Amino acid sequence: MHRQLFRQDQMKTSEDGLIHLSIDELLSLRLQHLLSGLDHEGATEHGVCGGMTYISGYTEWVSTSQPAVSLGWDWCIRPVFRGSALLRVGEVRSNVCLINEGGNVASWERNLEALAMVADSLPWKELVPAVINDCYN
Repeated sequence: MHRQLFRQDQMKTSEDGLIHLSIDELLSLRLQHLLSGLDHEGATEHGVCGGMTYISGYTEWVSTSQPAVSLGWDWCIRPVFRGSALLRVGEVRSNVCLINEGGNVASWERNLEALAMVADSLPWKELVPAVINDCYN
């Protein structure tokens, strides 16, 4: 499907609201923490009594550019041997659609892989616990 693009502050936005960027353009954006929160429903693996429980939540990061690029994802804190681990869960949600060097839309699978790499490179694992602690203490 061909999507008509228009330019707004050097970023190409499609009619469906997705911002079309190359991976280099995406990596050059300054993303900042917008919000994080806890899911208020307790999570238990397999939904059975005595199953392992974990804390889960979400985080959202945005660019300082216009139109604003948004990356959001779910996370959980799971117990591991001698401690716990903060993990990204599932795919990254975003208004970004990556384009390749020829200006064509990248495959959705490639888009999700690149967005996951960008999300994983942000300092969210250091920031989210502090934000949650501030909200609930």
